[in-house]
Amino acid sequence: MYTSIIHGATGILFWNDRSNTPEVFNALEPVVKELHKNLDIVYLNTSYWKSKNDLHYMIKVKDKKHSYIIATNTSMTETIDINIPNVSKKLLKQLEVYIFPI
Repeated sequence: MYTSIIHGATGILFWNDRSNTPEVFNALEPVVKELHKNLDIVYLNTSYWKSKNDLHYMIKVKDKKHSYIIATNTSMTETIDINIPNVSKKLLKQLEVYIFPI
């Protein structure tokens, strides 16, 4: 979901076919709540984005003093070094998403 946003997605659709139980769709509730909590950051202007192998990230700018990073590791097997200037976090675990002010 966040990797799609990093690459320019302007919407997210959750779908569940009728053959699955409602619990399958209900399991998405924590993800939807997390995304909703971060929408203010997602809607900010993007000043920079980069994708290299399994590391995908963007910098969102609120004003001259407030910026945020949204970074994702798309690897299902490897922890990766993010090594991004002004970001204190150095490693992203498999499939980890990192959203933080910088």
